[in-house]
Amino acid sequence: MSDAGGNGFTTRRFLAVSGLAGYGLARIPYRYANAVFYFIVATLLAGGRS
Repeated sequence: MSDAGGNGFTTRRFLAVSGLAGYGLARIPYRYANAVFYFIVATLLAGGRS
């Protein structure tokens, strides 16, 4: 039962950090933005070990 609270906190922290990172990638212009975007998409498509 005590793990349920910890998992919720971890999920909220992950969503908060991901949201801030996504905002930075989407709204702040920088050099090689397209290359960074495609790298992130490629790593998501590659998957991982579980």
